[in-house]
Amino acid sequence: MDEQRQTELQERKDQLRGFPRCNFVHLLWCDISGVRRSRVTPYSRLIDAAMKGIGVTRNCMGMTSFFDGATPDTGLDQVGEIRLWADLGTARPQPWRLTNQTVLANMVTDRGQPWECCPRGALRRTLQLLQMQFGITMEVGCETEFYLLQGDPQAIGKQLQGGGQLLFPLDESKYSQSSSINAASEDVEAIVLAIQTLAGVTVEQFHAEAGGGQFEIVTGHKPAMDAADALVLTREAIVATAARQGHPATLLPHPFSGRPSSGAHIHFSIFKDGENLLCGGSREAGLTELGDNFLSGILGHLPGIMSFLAATPNSYRRLQPSSWTGAFQIWGVNNKEAALRLIPGTNMSTNCEIKTPDATSNPHLAIAAIATAGLLGLRRGGLLPESLSVDPATLTKEERQNEGIRQLPSSLQAALDTLNIDKDLVAGLKETLGAPLLQAHIAVKRAEVKRWSQANDHNLEVQELWARY
Repeated sequence: MDEQRQTELQERKDQLRGFPRCNFVHLLWCDISGVRRSRVTPYSRLIDAAMKGIGVTRNCMGMTSFFDGATPDTGLDQVGEIRLWADLGTARPQPWRLTNQTVLANMVTDRGQPWECCPRGALRRTLQLLQMQFGITMEVGCETEFYLLQGDPQAIGKQLQGGGQLLFPLDESKYSQSSSINAASEDVEAIVLAIQTLAGVTVEQFHAEAGGGQFEIVTGHKPAMDAADALVLTREAIVATAARQGHPATLLPHPFSGRPSSGAHIHFSIFKDGENLLCGGSREAGLTELGDNFLSGILGHLPGIMSFLAATPNSYRRLQPSSWTGAFQIWGVNNKEAALRLIPGTNMSTNCEIKTPDATSNPHLAIAAIATAGLLGLRRGGLLPESLSVDPATLTKEERQNEGIRQLPSSLQAALDTLNIDKDLVAGLKETLGAPLLQAHIAVKRAEVKRWSQANDHNLEVQELWARY
Protein backbone atom coordinates (compact mmCIF):
# COMPACT_ATOMS: atom_id res chain seq x y z
CA MET A 1 0.00 0.00 0.00
CA ASP A 2 1.48 3.38 -1.04
CA GLU A 3 2.08 6.19 1.45
CA GLN A 4 -0.70 8.44 0.09
CA ARG A 5 -3.25 5.64 0.41
CA GLN A 6 -2.16 4.94 3.99
CA THR A 7 -2.49 8.64 4.84
CA GLU A 8 -6.01 8.77 3.35
CA LEU A 9 -7.13 5.72 5.32
CA GLN A 10 -5.73 7.16 8.55
CA GLU A 11 -7.58 10.42 7.94
CA ARG A 12 -10.80 8.48 7.40
CA LYS A 13 -10.29 6.57 10.64
CA ASP A 14 -9.83 9.87 12.48
CA GLN A 15 -13.03 11.26 10.89
CA LEU A 16 -14.98 8.14 11.81
CA ARG A 17 -14.19 8.68 15.49
CA GLY A 18 -15.98 12.02 15.41
CA PHE A 19 -18.86 10.98 13.15
CA PRO A 20 -22.23 11.63 14.85
CA ARG A 21 -24.31 8.59 15.73
CA CYS A 22 -27.40 8.22 13.57
CA ASN A 23 -29.73 5.61 12.14
CA PHE A 24 -28.86 5.79 8.46
CA VAL A 25 -26.27 7.45 6.22
CA HIS A 26 -27.21 8.59 2.70
CA LEU A 27 -24.32 8.61 0.20
CA LEU A 28 -25.32 11.23 -2.39
CA TRP A 29 -23.99 11.94 -5.88
CA CYS A 30 -25.15 13.84 -8.95
CA ASP A 31 -24.92 12.20 -12.37
CA ILE A 32 -24.18 13.70 -15.79
CA SER A 33 -27.88 14.34 -16.43
CA GLY A 34 -28.04 16.42 -13.24
CA VAL A 35 -30.19 13.89 -11.36
CA ARG A 36 -29.29 13.39 -7.70
CA ARG A 37 -28.98 9.74 -6.67
CA SER A 38 -28.09 8.01 -3.42
CA ARG A 39 -27.30 4.76 -1.67
CA VAL A 40 -28.28 4.35 1.99
CA THR A 41 -26.42 2.34 4.62
CA PRO A 42 -27.20 1.73 8.30
CA TYR A 43 -24.88 3.44 10.74
CA SER A 44 -23.55 0.03 11.75
CA ARG A 45 -22.14 -0.34 8.23
CA LEU A 46 -20.56 3.11 8.08
CA ILE A 47 -17.03 1.83 8.69
CA ASP A 48 -17.28 -0.37 5.59
CA ALA A 49 -18.78 2.50 3.57
CA ALA A 50 -15.95 4.79 4.62
CA MET A 51 -13.03 2.35 4.40
CA LYS A 52 -14.06 -0.01 1.60
CA GLY A 53 -16.84 1.88 -0.15
CA ILE A 54 -20.22 0.72 -1.45
CA GLY A 55 -20.33 -0.96 -4.84
CA VAL A 56 -22.37 0.60 -7.62
CA THR A 57 -22.53 0.05 -11.36
CA ARG A 58 -20.12 2.02 -13.56
CA ASN A 59 -23.20 2.93 -15.56
CA CYS A 60 -24.34 5.22 -12.72
CA MET A 61 -22.64 8.05 -14.62
CA GLY A 62 -24.06 6.98 -17.97
CA MET A 63 -27.76 7.29 -17.18
CA THR A 64 -30.00 9.92 -18.73
CA SER A 65 -32.84 12.01 -17.35
CA PHE A 66 -35.36 9.56 -18.82
CA PHE A 67 -33.78 6.08 -18.64
CA ASP A 68 -31.94 4.32 -15.84
CA GLY A 69 -29.98 2.02 -18.09
CA ALA A 70 -26.96 1.93 -20.38
CA THR A 71 -26.62 4.81 -22.84
CA PRO A 72 -24.87 4.08 -26.17
CA ASP A 73 -21.31 5.35 -26.68
CA THR A 74 -20.70 6.48 -23.09
CA GLY A 75 -18.04 3.81 -22.58
CA LEU A 76 -20.03 2.86 -19.47
CA ASP A 77 -22.23 -0.22 -19.43
CA GLN A 78 -23.58 -2.85 -17.07
CA VAL A 79 -20.24 -4.64 -16.74
CA GLY A 80 -18.06 -3.71 -13.78
CA GLU A 81 -18.45 -1.71 -10.59
CA ILE A 82 -16.93 1.28 -8.90
CA ARG A 83 -17.01 2.13 -5.20
CA LEU A 84 -18.78 5.02 -3.51
CA TRP A 85 -16.57 6.35 -0.74
CA ALA A 86 -18.35 8.40 1.88
CA ASP A 87 -16.67 11.80 2.11
CA LEU A 88 -17.08 12.07 5.86
CA GLY A 89 -16.03 15.72 5.87
CA THR A 90 -19.28 16.58 4.06
CA ALA A 91 -21.57 14.88 6.61
CA ARG A 92 -24.68 16.87 7.51
CA PRO A 93 -27.88 15.94 9.36
CA GLN A 94 -31.02 15.73 7.25
CA PRO A 95 -33.29 18.53 8.51
CA TRP A 96 -36.39 16.54 7.58
CA ARG A 97 -35.02 13.41 9.32
CA LEU A 98 -32.56 14.40 12.02
CA THR A 99 -31.78 10.77 12.86
CA ASN A 100 -30.11 10.45 9.43
CA GLN A 101 -26.95 11.93 7.93
CA THR A 102 -26.21 12.83 4.29
CA VAL A 103 -22.66 12.66 2.93
CA LEU A 104 -21.37 13.28 -0.57
CA ALA A 105 -19.71 10.37 -2.31
CA ASN A 106 -16.35 10.18 -4.02
CA MET A 107 -16.15 7.61 -6.79
CA VAL A 108 -13.12 5.30 -6.77
CA THR A 109 -12.02 2.09 -8.46
CA ASP A 110 -12.05 -1.26 -6.69
CA ARG A 111 -8.40 -0.55 -5.84
CA GLY A 112 -9.30 2.70 -4.13
CA GLN A 113 -7.93 4.97 -6.86
CA PRO A 114 -9.90 8.02 -8.08
CA TRP A 115 -12.31 6.97 -10.82
CA GLU A 116 -11.88 8.91 -14.05
CA CYS A 117 -15.62 9.65 -14.38
CA CYS A 118 -16.17 11.10 -10.90
CA PRO A 119 -17.52 14.68 -11.26
CA ARG A 120 -16.08 15.77 -7.91
CA GLY A 121 -12.69 14.45 -9.00
CA ALA A 122 -12.96 16.36 -12.29
CA LEU A 123 -13.59 19.67 -10.53
CA ARG A 124 -10.80 18.95 -8.06
CA ARG A 125 -8.33 18.40 -10.94
CA THR A 126 -9.45 21.57 -12.71
CA LEU A 127 -9.04 23.76 -9.64
CA GLN A 128 -5.63 22.24 -8.92
CA LEU A 129 -4.45 23.16 -12.43
CA LEU A 130 -5.69 26.72 -11.98
CA GLN A 131 -3.83 26.95 -8.68
CA MET A 132 -0.61 25.31 -9.86
CA GLN A 133 -0.28 27.18 -13.16
CA PHE A 134 -1.46 30.65 -12.14
CA GLY A 135 -1.76 30.69 -8.35
CA ILE A 136 -5.47 31.44 -8.72
CA THR A 137 -8.33 30.25 -6.53
CA MET A 138 -12.02 30.50 -7.33
CA GLU A 139 -14.98 31.44 -5.13
CA VAL A 140 -18.55 30.65 -6.20
CA GLY A 141 -22.03 31.66 -5.04
CA CYS A 142 -25.37 30.65 -6.52
CA GLU A 143 -28.94 31.75 -7.17
CA THR A 144 -31.47 28.93 -7.29
CA GLU A 145 -34.95 29.42 -8.74
CA PHE A 146 -37.81 26.95 -8.38
CA TYR A 147 -41.58 26.61 -8.40
CA LEU A 148 -43.73 25.42 -5.51
CA LEU A 149 -46.74 23.45 -6.73
CA GLN A 150 -50.24 22.71 -5.52
CA GLY A 151 -51.04 19.14 -4.50
CA ASP A 152 -49.02 16.18 -3.30
CA PRO A 153 -46.79 14.21 -5.72
CA GLN A 154 -49.25 11.30 -5.98
CA ALA A 155 -52.12 13.64 -6.90
CA ILE A 156 -49.94 15.40 -9.48
CA GLY A 157 -48.98 12.05 -10.99
CA LYS A 158 -52.62 11.00 -11.38
CA GLN A 159 -53.43 14.40 -12.84
CA LEU A 160 -50.67 14.06 -15.42
CA GLN A 161 -51.77 10.56 -16.40
CA GLY A 162 -55.33 11.82 -16.77
CA GLY A 163 -54.27 14.33 -19.38
CA GLY A 164 -55.38 17.42 -17.47
CA GLN A 165 -53.38 20.58 -16.85
CA LEU A 166 -49.89 19.40 -16.06
CA LEU A 167 -48.88 21.47 -13.07
CA PHE A 168 -50.50 24.15 -10.93
CA PRO A 169 -48.21 26.74 -9.29
CA LEU A 170 -48.79 27.64 -5.68
CA ASP A 171 -50.15 31.13 -6.43
CA GLU A 172 -50.42 33.86 -9.05
CA SER A 173 -48.19 36.48 -7.46
CA LYS A 174 -45.58 38.63 -9.18
CA TYR A 175 -41.90 39.55 -8.73
CA SER A 176 -40.98 40.25 -5.09
CA GLN A 177 -44.67 40.52 -4.17
CA SER A 178 -44.73 40.46 -0.38
CA SER A 179 -48.06 38.63 -0.21
CA SER A 180 -46.48 35.64 -1.95
CA ILE A 181 -43.68 35.30 0.61
CA ASN A 182 -46.17 35.87 3.43
CA ALA A 183 -48.54 33.20 2.16
CA ALA A 184 -45.76 30.69 1.53
CA SER A 185 -43.65 31.64 4.54
CA GLU A 186 -44.01 28.28 6.28
CA ASP A 187 -42.80 26.42 3.18
CA VAL A 188 -40.06 28.81 2.07
CA GLU A 189 -38.65 29.44 5.53
CA ALA A 190 -38.49 25.68 6.15
CA ILE A 191 -36.58 25.33 2.87
CA VAL A 192 -34.15 28.12 3.78
CA LEU A 193 -33.41 26.60 7.18
CA ALA A 194 -32.95 23.18 5.57
CA ILE A 195 -30.44 24.60 3.06
CA GLN A 196 -28.41 26.22 5.83
CA THR A 197 -28.35 22.96 7.78
CA LEU A 198 -27.81 20.45 4.97
CA ALA A 199 -25.64 22.50 2.60
CA GLY A 200 -23.72 24.36 5.29
CA VAL A 201 -24.01 27.57 3.30
CA THR A 202 -25.26 31.05 4.22
CA VAL A 203 -28.58 32.08 2.67
CA GLU A 204 -28.12 35.76 1.87
CA GLN A 205 -31.68 36.51 0.75
CA PHE A 206 -34.81 35.01 -0.81
CA HIS A 207 -37.84 36.42 -2.58
CA ALA A 208 -40.81 35.66 -4.82
CA GLU A 209 -39.80 35.53 -8.48
CA ALA A 210 -41.79 36.71 -11.50
CA GLY A 211 -43.71 33.47 -11.99
CA GLY A 212 -46.60 32.78 -9.64
CA GLY A 213 -45.41 30.30 -7.02
CA GLN A 214 -41.81 30.82 -8.15
CA PHE A 215 -39.07 31.68 -5.66
CA GLU A 216 -35.35 32.45 -5.69
CA ILE A 217 -32.85 31.67 -2.94
CA VAL A 218 -29.41 33.29 -3.01
CA THR A 219 -26.59 31.44 -1.26
CA GLY A 220 -23.26 32.98 -0.28
CA HIS A 221 -19.89 32.36 -1.84
CA LYS A 222 -17.55 29.53 -0.86
CA PRO A 223 -14.40 28.00 -2.38
CA ALA A 224 -15.46 26.50 -5.71
CA MET A 225 -15.30 22.85 -4.62
CA ASP A 226 -17.31 23.52 -1.48
CA ALA A 227 -19.77 25.63 -3.48
CA ALA A 228 -20.42 22.81 -5.96
CA ASP A 229 -21.01 20.42 -3.07
CA ALA A 230 -23.34 22.96 -1.44
CA LEU A 231 -25.31 23.41 -4.66
CA VAL A 232 -26.02 19.67 -4.91
CA LEU A 233 -27.18 19.72 -1.28
CA THR A 234 -29.19 22.93 -1.80
CA ARG A 235 -31.22 21.28 -4.54
CA GLU A 236 -31.68 18.19 -2.38
CA ALA A 237 -32.90 20.35 0.52
CA ILE A 238 -35.39 22.28 -1.63
CA VAL A 239 -37.04 19.22 -3.12
CA ALA A 240 -37.09 17.11 0.06
CA THR A 241 -38.34 19.90 2.32
CA ALA A 242 -41.03 21.08 -0.08
CA ALA A 243 -42.38 17.55 -0.38
CA ARG A 244 -42.51 17.28 3.42
CA GLN A 245 -44.35 20.59 3.59
CA GLY A 246 -47.01 19.32 1.20
CA HIS A 247 -46.20 21.59 -1.75
CA PRO A 248 -43.80 19.79 -4.10
CA ALA A 249 -41.04 21.80 -5.77
CA THR A 250 -39.65 21.56 -9.27
CA LEU A 251 -36.38 23.07 -10.48
CA LEU A 252 -37.07 22.11 -14.10
CA PRO A 253 -35.99 25.12 -16.21
CA HIS A 254 -39.23 25.52 -18.17
CA PRO A 255 -42.17 23.76 -16.50
CA PHE A 256 -44.84 26.19 -17.74
CA SER A 257 -45.61 27.71 -21.11
CA GLY A 258 -46.27 31.43 -20.81
CA ARG A 259 -44.55 31.76 -17.41
CA PRO A 260 -40.99 32.73 -16.46
CA SER A 261 -38.43 29.95 -16.42
CA SER A 262 -36.13 28.91 -13.57
CA GLY A 263 -32.37 29.32 -13.67
CA ALA A 264 -29.40 28.53 -11.46
CA HIS A 265 -27.13 31.53 -12.00
CA ILE A 266 -23.51 31.02 -10.99
CA HIS A 267 -21.54 33.93 -9.49
CA PHE A 268 -17.78 33.65 -9.23
CA SER A 269 -14.68 35.60 -8.26
CA ILE A 270 -11.04 34.67 -8.76
CA PHE A 271 -8.27 35.53 -6.29
CA LYS A 272 -4.49 35.61 -6.27
CA ASP A 273 -2.54 36.40 -3.11
CA GLY A 274 -5.77 37.57 -1.49
CA GLU A 275 -6.60 40.06 -4.24
CA ASN A 276 -9.75 39.84 -6.32
CA LEU A 277 -8.65 39.81 -9.97
CA LEU A 278 -12.02 41.14 -11.14
CA CYS A 279 -11.42 44.58 -9.63
CA GLY A 280 -8.66 47.08 -8.85
CA GLY A 281 -7.05 46.84 -12.28
CA SER A 282 -6.52 49.11 -15.27
CA ARG A 283 -8.65 47.23 -17.79
CA GLU A 284 -12.28 48.08 -18.58
CA ALA A 285 -14.53 48.19 -15.50
CA GLY A 286 -11.48 47.82 -13.26
CA LEU A 287 -10.53 44.32 -14.38
CA THR A 288 -6.94 43.23 -13.85
CA GLU A 289 -4.99 41.71 -16.72
CA LEU A 290 -5.47 38.18 -15.37
CA GLY A 291 -9.15 38.87 -14.69
CA ASP A 292 -9.56 40.06 -18.28
CA ASN A 293 -7.80 36.94 -19.56
CA PHE A 294 -9.96 34.63 -17.45
CA LEU A 295 -13.27 36.22 -18.48
CA SER A 296 -12.21 36.31 -22.14
CA GLY A 297 -11.73 32.56 -22.05
CA ILE A 298 -15.17 32.01 -20.57
CA LEU A 299 -16.89 34.38 -23.01
CA GLY A 300 -15.02 32.97 -26.01
CA HIS A 301 -15.75 29.35 -25.14
CA LEU A 302 -19.22 29.94 -23.68
CA PRO A 303 -21.07 28.45 -26.70
CA GLY A 304 -18.94 25.32 -26.37
CA ILE A 305 -19.60 24.78 -22.65
CA MET A 306 -23.35 25.35 -22.91
CA SER A 307 -24.11 21.62 -22.78
CA PHE A 308 -22.59 21.61 -19.27
CA LEU A 309 -24.64 24.62 -18.13
CA ALA A 310 -27.98 24.16 -19.89
CA ALA A 311 -27.99 20.41 -19.92
CA THR A 312 -31.34 19.27 -21.38
CA PRO A 313 -33.45 20.31 -24.37
CA ASN A 314 -35.93 21.81 -21.87
CA SER A 315 -33.17 24.24 -20.86
CA TYR A 316 -33.28 25.94 -24.25
CA ARG A 317 -36.96 26.78 -23.90
CA ARG A 318 -35.70 29.08 -21.13
CA LEU A 319 -32.84 30.74 -23.03
CA GLN A 320 -34.75 33.37 -24.97
CA PRO A 321 -33.79 36.97 -25.84
CA SER A 322 -35.00 39.74 -23.51
CA SER A 323 -35.80 37.29 -20.71
CA TRP A 324 -32.84 37.96 -18.36
CA THR A 325 -31.34 34.58 -19.23
CA GLY A 326 -28.25 35.73 -21.16
CA ALA A 327 -29.20 34.48 -24.61
CA PHE A 328 -26.39 36.35 -26.41
CA GLN A 329 -22.61 35.86 -26.24
CA ILE A 330 -21.81 39.22 -24.65
CA TRP A 331 -20.50 40.63 -21.40
CA GLY A 332 -21.56 43.78 -19.63
CA VAL A 333 -21.34 45.69 -16.38
CA ASN A 334 -24.59 45.10 -14.48
CA ASN A 335 -26.32 44.28 -17.75
CA LYS A 336 -28.95 41.68 -16.88
CA GLU A 337 -29.24 40.59 -20.52
CA ALA A 338 -25.51 39.77 -20.70
CA ALA A 339 -24.58 36.10 -20.50
CA LEU A 340 -21.53 37.27 -18.52
CA ARG A 341 -22.46 40.09 -16.11
CA LEU A 342 -19.74 41.84 -14.12
CA ILE A 343 -21.01 43.11 -10.76
CA PRO A 344 -18.57 45.69 -9.33
CA GLY A 345 -18.06 46.03 -5.59
CA THR A 346 -15.31 45.67 -3.02
CA ASN A 347 -12.29 43.38 -3.13
CA MET A 348 -14.40 40.62 -1.56
CA SER A 349 -17.75 41.29 -3.25
CA THR A 350 -16.90 42.00 -6.91
CA ASN A 351 -18.01 39.01 -8.94
CA CYS A 352 -19.13 37.86 -12.35
CA GLU A 353 -22.46 36.17 -12.98
CA ILE A 354 -23.09 33.54 -15.63
CA LYS A 355 -26.81 33.63 -16.33
CA THR A 356 -27.21 30.59 -18.61
CA PRO A 357 -26.97 27.65 -16.12
CA ASP A 358 -30.00 25.86 -14.73
CA ALA A 359 -30.70 23.01 -12.31
CA THR A 360 -30.43 20.26 -14.94
CA SER A 361 -26.66 20.82 -14.83
CA ASN A 362 -24.26 18.83 -12.71
CA PRO A 363 -22.77 21.54 -10.44
CA HIS A 364 -19.27 20.02 -10.35
CA LEU A 365 -19.10 19.62 -14.12
CA ALA A 366 -20.63 23.05 -14.77
CA ILE A 367 -18.09 24.84 -12.58
CA ALA A 368 -15.26 22.68 -13.98
CA ALA A 369 -16.27 23.64 -17.53
CA ILE A 370 -16.37 27.35 -16.59
CA ALA A 371 -12.97 27.11 -14.89
CA THR A 372 -11.51 25.23 -17.86
CA ALA A 373 -12.64 27.95 -20.26
CA GLY A 374 -11.13 30.57 -17.94
CA LEU A 375 -7.90 28.60 -17.73
CA LEU A 376 -7.63 28.56 -21.52
CA GLY A 377 -8.11 32.33 -21.58
CA LEU A 378 -5.29 32.74 -19.06
CA ARG A 379 -2.94 30.55 -21.07
CA ARG A 380 -3.40 32.50 -24.28
CA GLY A 381 -3.62 35.94 -22.63
CA GLY A 382 -6.97 36.61 -24.23
CA LEU A 383 -8.71 40.00 -24.11
CA LEU A 384 -12.41 40.75 -23.75
CA PRO A 385 -14.21 42.73 -26.46
CA GLU A 386 -15.83 46.00 -25.45
CA SER A 387 -18.69 45.50 -22.98
CA LEU A 388 -22.30 46.05 -24.01
CA SER A 389 -24.66 48.26 -22.02
CA VAL A 390 -27.93 47.55 -23.83
CA ASP A 391 -30.16 44.56 -24.44
CA PRO A 392 -28.68 43.02 -27.61
CA ALA A 393 -32.17 41.98 -28.73
CA THR A 394 -33.02 45.68 -29.18
CA LEU A 395 -30.28 46.04 -31.81
CA THR A 396 -31.00 45.30 -35.43
CA LYS A 397 -29.58 42.13 -36.96
CA GLU A 398 -27.14 44.28 -38.94
CA GLU A 399 -26.02 46.14 -35.79
CA ARG A 400 -25.37 42.86 -34.02
CA GLN A 401 -23.40 41.55 -36.98
CA ASN A 402 -21.30 44.72 -37.08
CA GLU A 403 -20.56 44.38 -33.36
CA GLY A 404 -19.78 40.66 -33.66
CA ILE A 405 -22.68 39.78 -31.32
CA ARG A 406 -23.95 36.21 -31.71
CA GLN A 407 -26.82 34.41 -30.08
CA LEU A 408 -25.78 31.45 -27.97
CA PRO A 409 -26.82 27.95 -29.11
CA SER A 410 -30.61 27.71 -29.19
CA SER A 411 -30.78 23.95 -28.68
CA LEU A 412 -28.80 21.23 -26.96
CA GLN A 413 -27.89 19.78 -30.36
CA ALA A 414 -26.48 23.16 -31.42
CA ALA A 415 -24.52 23.33 -28.16
CA LEU A 416 -22.99 19.90 -28.84
CA ASP A 417 -22.15 20.91 -32.42
CA THR A 418 -20.43 24.03 -31.12
CA LEU A 419 -18.43 22.01 -28.59
CA ASN A 420 -17.35 19.62 -31.32
CA ILE A 421 -15.85 22.37 -33.49
CA ASP A 422 -14.13 24.19 -30.59
CA LYS A 423 -10.96 22.09 -30.74
CA ASP A 424 -9.08 24.15 -28.14
CA LEU A 425 -11.92 23.68 -25.68
CA VAL A 426 -12.17 19.95 -26.36
CA ALA A 427 -8.44 19.59 -25.72
CA GLY A 428 -8.76 21.62 -22.52
CA LEU A 429 -11.69 19.54 -21.26
CA LYS A 430 -9.82 16.32 -21.99
CA GLU A 431 -7.04 17.68 -19.79
CA THR A 432 -9.29 18.74 -16.90
CA LEU A 433 -12.30 16.42 -17.00
CA GLY A 434 -10.48 13.61 -18.77
CA ALA A 435 -11.35 12.00 -22.10
CA PRO A 436 -13.57 9.22 -20.61
CA LEU A 437 -15.78 11.66 -18.69
CA LEU A 438 -16.04 14.01 -21.67
CA GLN A 439 -17.04 11.05 -23.87
CA ALA A 440 -19.73 10.02 -21.39
CA HIS A 441 -21.03 13.60 -21.14
CA ILE A 442 -21.37 13.96 -24.91
CA ALA A 443 -23.07 10.57 -25.28
CA VAL A 444 -25.59 11.30 -22.52
CA LYS A 445 -26.42 14.68 -24.05
CA ARG A 446 -26.86 13.14 -27.50
CA ALA A 447 -29.31 10.68 -25.99
CA GLU A 448 -31.19 13.58 -24.38
CA VAL A 449 -31.42 15.27 -27.78
CA LYS A 450 -32.72 12.10 -29.42
CA ARG A 451 -35.37 11.61 -26.73
CA TRP A 452 -36.64 15.15 -26.24
CA SER A 453 -35.75 17.32 -29.23
CA GLN A 454 -37.10 14.91 -31.81
CA ALA A 455 -40.39 14.61 -29.92
CA ASN A 456 -40.52 18.39 -29.35
CA ASP A 457 -43.36 17.89 -26.89
CA HIS A 458 -43.22 20.30 -23.97
CA ASN A 459 -46.04 18.54 -22.11
CA LEU A 460 -44.18 15.22 -22.34
CA GLU A 461 -41.01 16.85 -21.00
CA VAL A 462 -42.87 18.28 -18.03
CA GLN A 463 -44.76 15.07 -17.34
CA GLU A 464 -41.57 12.99 -17.19
CA LEU A 465 -39.07 15.49 -15.80
CA TRP A 466 -40.79 17.77 -13.28
CA ALA A 467 -40.05 15.37 -10.41
CA ARG A 468 -36.53 14.52 -11.59
CA TYR A 469 -35.30 18.05 -10.88
